[in-house]
Amino acid sequence: MSLFVAAALGAAPLAANAQGTLVALQAPDGRGKAFDLSSLRGQVVAVTFTSRYTQDEASRVNEALGARTDVKVVSVVDFMGIPGFVHNYARRKVAEADGKIQHLCDERGQLRRQFGAHPDKHVDIFVIDRDGNLRGRFEGQPQLEGALRLLDEVRAARAER
Repeated sequence: MSLFVAAALGAAPLAANAQGTLVALQAPDGRGKAFDLSSLRGQVVAVTFTSRYTQDEASRVNEALGARTDVKVVSVVDFMGIPGFVHNYARRKVAEADGKIQHLCDERGQLRRQFGAHPDKHVDIFVIDRDGNLRGRFEGQPQLEGALRLLDEVRAARAER
């Protein structure tokens, strides 16, 4: 079952390394500018989900993913559990973050639910190929090497075509 169909039916979250078509990811960045994942079609993408509890791990994971020059990193920052009056401050912090990585705000936890991510426990990493298909899911820094290997495989597969 594709991820799109699974999400439409309200199916359980993705298992590690599940494959399928990626559900649309649309969210504002820290400056409120709209972002749509489909704008990155044709690129290899790593989407990470993080929260205030996993921000240190997210820095290490995003840095390692961002070191791959031909991989676009999109980091979704979950605001669930952050009091509403702090959201403006949190948005400014997201806006000031590393410009090499596209940072998005998930203020209501909508994206975390849509993807079945658990950013309060660990950083979730989703690997997406150039066609916009989900190729794998990895949980936290312990699985970072697996995500990096899959990114290399996805990049190499395109070169072979």
